[in-house]
Amino acid sequence: MVAVALYQYTHYTGVPFNPGDEVVWWFGPWEWWKHGVVVTAHPFNASSSNRSLEVVHTRSESYPGDPEGHRLIVATVRNTGPDPIMIFYLTVTDIAP
Repeated sequence: MVAVALYQYTHYTGVPFNPGDEVVWWFGPWEWWKHGVVVTAHPFNASSSNRSLEVVHTRSESYPGDPEGHRLIVATVRNTGPDPIMIFYLTVTDIAP
C-alpha cells in the first residue's frame, strides 16, 4: 500500500511572469527518500488570455549536514504561453512507499 499526499502553492509576486521567464521553487527538506514526486504548474484561469506553463526541470538534492537523509526537491517552471501570467499554482504530489 502507498500513501499519497498533495501540496498546493500559489505564486504571486505582483509583477508579470512573462513569456519565456523561469522561476525556481524548492520544497523541503523532507524525507523524500524512495518517494515518487510529481510537480505540476497550473495558470490562473482567465478567459481573456492564452496561458501555458511547463515544469521544465525537477531534481532531488541532498540537504547538507542532515543525518536523517532529508532531501530537497527543486522544480523550474517556465511560462511557455504568449501572454504574461500574474498568478499560478504549483501542485506537488508525493507518493510514498
